[in-house]
Amino acid sequence: MLLLHNLHPDDIETRVLRGIEKARPYLKSHGGDVDLAGVRDGIVHLRLHGTCGSCPGSSITLKNAVEDALFEVAPDIVEIVSENAAASEQSGPQLVTIK
Repeated sequence: MLLLHNLHPDDIETRVLRGIEKARPYLKSHGGDVDLAGVRDGIVHLRLHGTCGSCPGSSITLKNAVEDALFEVAPDIVEIVSENAAASEQSGPQLVTIK
């Protein structure tokens, strides 16, 4: 109800960080991690690290582990975008859109 009237006591970035902390143990168990790169206009930008950043299944990991946790704490997220940290070091920013 608070979200409908834009009255949530925590801003979206705070809630997203809370969701990342919920997903972090799962990611670490797979040798990876995730950081918040930023939030703008409801679009969350994440950066995957470790084996999650270079894993071909990183978009699946992001969708299964992180997206669920983020939408649980911040259902007002418009979109989640992953900046693959390993790929960005090699060939510039690589963005994967998660819907």
